[in-house]
Amino acid sequence: MAVGPHGGFAAALPNNQGFAEVLLESEPVNPGATPKVQVVAYFLAADLTSPLTTLPTAVSARLLFPDKEPETVSLSPQPKPEVAAGVARFASQPGPYFLDEPLGDLTGTLGGQQFKVAFRGIR
Repeated sequence: MAVGPHGGFAAALPNNQGFAEVLLESEPVNPGATPKVQVVAYFLAADLTSPLTTLPTAVSARLLFPDKEPETVSLSPQPKPEVAAGVARFASQPGPYFLDEPLGDLTGTLGGQQFKVAFRGIR
């Protein structure tokens, strides 16, 4: 199992194109407030540290929940240049994604080819 530079599970993309590191990121909030959680994917080269040179399009994540139906969320480019491979960061809108670890599949188009890769937490 590969782990990305942000501590998330890194799923291998088809045709040795690199990896997609999927994790949940939450923003700090005031005590008692509901945290804002985003589903995030970093698209990494084979070295697991560099960003992909060609980024995917039409990225979405289908999240599996233990207590409700799966939910599909769109991920759009939301770079964070200050973090490792941050130029290849895609994220959802904040939502109620209260999971210990993400589980599901990631889809998109890369190099003109559609892909679908499963992801899970690293525990």
